[in-house]
Amino acid sequence: MFSIFNKKHPNFSLKTWHWLGCLFGAIAFFLWWLLADHPQWVESFYSLTWYPKLAGFLTGFSFWSPISLHELIIVGLIITALVILISGIFAVIASRNNPKWLSINIVKTLFAEAALAGWVVFIFSVVWGFNYLRQPTENIFELTEMSDQLKRQVMVEGVKQTNGLRQQITENLCSQNANFREQDHSVERVLDQFLTFHELPVINSANSKTFIISDLMKRLGIAGIYNPFVAQPGVTSFQHPIIRPHTIAHERAHLNGFADEDSANLVAYVALWRYGSVEEQYSAWLQFWIATGVQGVRHTDTENAAVEKLSEQVLNDWQCIREYNRQWARLHISKPMWKTYDKYLKATGSKQGIASYRKGEELALQYLSKLPNK
Repeated sequence: MFSIFNKKHPNFSLKTWHWLGCLFGAIAFFLWWLLADHPQWVESFYSLTWYPKLAGFLTGFSFWSPISLHELIIVGLIITALVILISGIFAVIASRNNPKWLSINIVKTLFAEAALAGWVVFIFSVVWGFNYLRQPTENIFELTEMSDQLKRQVMVEGVKQTNGLRQQITENLCSQNANFREQDHSVERVLDQFLTFHELPVINSANSKTFIISDLMKRLGIAGIYNPFVAQPGVTSFQHPIIRPHTIAHERAHLNGFADEDSANLVAYVALWRYGSVEEQYSAWLQFWIATGVQGVRHTDTENAAVEKLSEQVLNDWQCIREYNRQWARLHISKPMWKTYDKYLKATGSKQGIASYRKGEELALQYLSKLPNK
């Protein structure tokens, strides 16, 4: 299937899938360029119409899979690329004494790799990627910038809510061993309510899966991944149960068409805050404070004097999660990996790259500021 070389009688003929791969890849890049200036088109004709139907169709395959398909797809793509490369190397070696055919085989190898990349880019774009070009989250949820004073008020209220939620939970969360499948189904219902309230399409026919290589993912600093090729949200098995509902909600937000990391974070936070159980609301708030890196609210000395602080119980839970995570030493390769992901996000239109994760907290506060009882 992947061999495009005739070592004895080389020629420049290429298989149809090579030409089509390059063609569709070029079409995908053209559409990205065209649609980048027309987010309303993407919103109306893709994110709200075509995409939900396609994602619902794809979940029919991943729903019944007993295991995560993330690793299988990645390994399959890597093997395919290696087969093409190795076939090309053998062809190049066989034609090393003939400069003409040596050049031809090198070109054919590069062309075949480009065709594979073209297919991947085209399929990725059609089944999910164009969601990166939809309307900004601020427009979808009609969010506006907050004054510093209003932001402080919302954060102070958030501290109060966090402390109040923790008081309602009597069990020891550090030793909690919540069932992953039950958490996933509960978060699915929460997102269903949130999206329905905002009259947005709901994709609730998918089961989140835990990674086969969860230990490696944990050491790379990856809590979850959404696989658009099979519409499957994935979460590491070693996510602490206290904050796992937020991670599941984040990946399910990707499933529902919120491609940007800040958008997915916003949806995860506010959906759990508004419609989640006490434990799920607390999960979102605890993740919020961990993400913002503050133990309570830190402003000027005058402001701090009037600001509620996170309770000792909340801080103990935070410390419990930190101790839990220390069991997995971070791999050195994680830094270049995240730098690569940062470049990927910027290439898809996110100007802030991985820093956009933190914008989700800001958007969540803007959303809360709109509520009558924040």
